[in-house]
Amino acid sequence: MANRGNVVHQSKSWSRLALLGLIGVFVASMTYAASSGRLSGTVRDPSGAVIPGASVVLRNVASGTTLRTTTDASGFYNISYILAGTYTLSVSSKGFKTYVRTGIVITPGAVEAADATLTVGTTVQTVQVKASAVNLIPTTSGSETRTIGANEIQNLSTVGRNAMELLTLLPGVVSGTGIPGVPGGFTPTTGSSFDQGVGSFNVNGLRNDQNMLRLDNADIIDPGSNGGFIIEPNMDMIQEFSVKQSSFEASQGQSGLIIEAVSKSGGSKIHGEGYWYVRNSIFNANDWSNNSAGLAKPNSKFNYPGFNIGGPVRIPGTDFNKNNDKMFFFAGVEWQRQLADPGTELAVVPTAMQRQGNFSELLNTKFCTTNSSHQVTGGRYLNQPCILKNPTTGAWGGEPALPGNIIPQSMIHKNGQVLVDTFPLPNFVDPQGNYNFAGRPIYPENRSEETIRVDYNLTQNTRAFVRLAHNQEHHFYPYGLWSGENSGWTSNIPEPSPTLGIDSGSSATLNVVSVVNPTLTNEVEFSASGLWLPNHYADPSKLSSNALGYNFSGFNWLEGSGGSAVSRTNALPQITDNYQYAPTSGEPAAGRWGEGDIYSGV
Repeated sequence: MANRGNVVHQSKSWSRLALLGLIGVFVASMTYAASSGRLSGTVRDPSGAVIPGASVVLRNVASGTTLRTTTDASGFYNISYILAGTYTLSVSSKGFKTYVRTGIVITPGAVEAADATLTVGTTVQTVQVKASAVNLIPTTSGSETRTIGANEIQNLSTVGRNAMELLTLLPGVVSGTGIPGVPGGFTPTTGSSFDQGVGSFNVNGLRNDQNMLRLDNADIIDPGSNGGFIIEPNMDMIQEFSVKQSSFEASQGQSGLIIEAVSKSGGSKIHGEGYWYVRNSIFNANDWSNNSAGLAKPNSKFNYPGFNIGGPVRIPGTDFNKNNDKMFFFAGVEWQRQLADPGTELAVVPTAMQRQGNFSELLNTKFCTTNSSHQVTGGRYLNQPCILKNPTTGAWGGEPALPGNIIPQSMIHKNGQVLVDTFPLPNFVDPQGNYNFAGRPIYPENRSEETIRVDYNLTQNTRAFVRLAHNQEHHFYPYGLWSGENSGWTSNIPEPSPTLGIDSGSSATLNVVSVVNPTLTNEVEFSASGLWLPNHYADPSKLSSNALGYNFSGFNWLEGSGGSAVSRTNALPQITDNYQYAPTSGEPAAGRWGEGDIYSGV
């Protein structure tokens, strides 16, 4: 479980964004938008001489969007802030045949190189280099970056709906769930939830809270948790993600692992799908613990219906986007109906007689140590000493036994009686004599996930996209807030009233890229992500100090884990401005101004 701690309600002021203008810093570094990539190269003739002034066009295969530039005096070209996807590169110059290279894949954060050699001829002649869509081998960056592409995301099996489960395909990545056969990103006793993020993985031997996750360059890590997420990287709503494990640029380094996910976008043609993923306990066998206790197998059910659609935006009755190359949309919705049965957890609770101070039931000759006269002399039963000692008359272990294992009424405090009575009564007879309570609460966890994205090519030199994402889930905590069986946070005994949480996370991103001139490209991005966790008891009266008659000065029963006053809000507004300047020779220079992550300091 994520280590959230005891956090009280904290309000965040979105107006803090204004402070970014005052605290912006300039970082001179070789950087670019982490959710996009860069392609550069040198154009030469057959003799190896450079060709200045050559026209370079990069075309997105799916949307038809084109990015243009020209080579400088040294024959060098650079195209920055390229959205992830598959592209075709065309290079032309007067007196030479047009060079065309297909199948160029740009991944998030990629720094790729593609040189071109033009042969003598006319521009109407074409030399085409055909290739399947494969990633280029980086030659201009020393970072160890691996990509999980759309093909892997769509075709590889996962347990849940979190694409981060595929991280275990990479070397150096170990699942941190601690459950054999269960990958990080999904827990079968709860299902998909906000706390099943990249904190479920250890990378290169680092702690699991040293990972960073971005969606379209916006941080979506829950800052109050060890790696939970604000938006789940859904298998059918992200296009791909890249993983930087080492040697990445200093401007990108804020953690030991950086994951850059890119949301899906529409193309020049309409595409869509509907689906329903089902996992049902009828296909499972019972586990050994239930068989040992003579109990039925867990009755877990996971249903994930959803749909998505994307394509060009058209306005009826107008010529807007008539060529399907100006504006595109993508929308995806998924409903997650999860009924996770964690199985049976055994515990010990006070019996009806013990609540009155009568522990004579512990004098059980079947499980306790006895003498030749069959009198109990020691041992344990129900994980308790068979013989109770009087703790008020001497050092522990040397005091005399309580006659008949009965606590005198004068030694029972009213507040202690109230606490004992909040426990459930025994419901299980253990053949081994260790437990008397079998807990098996069902965990309904219903989620909904929505993503909408619109890409707009305003002009040949300016493009923008807006992405909105929202997740919501209904949490049910029988054992206490952010707790579960054997979690270490609580006992294996359900609380008098379960804690309910109708939690939600939202993220919005606006990204604008403008080619100011052939040597200067600028990108500005505004993003904001927030997580709301308004937790409360389903029936606060069952734990009300007044209703229970609990009277202890300075203690409010409902304050603390699961109380009606306990909630949490985290907000992460960001503003980033990147530019890349390509001088007359050599590699381009780059910088970043005014990036910030502002939240409450949780």
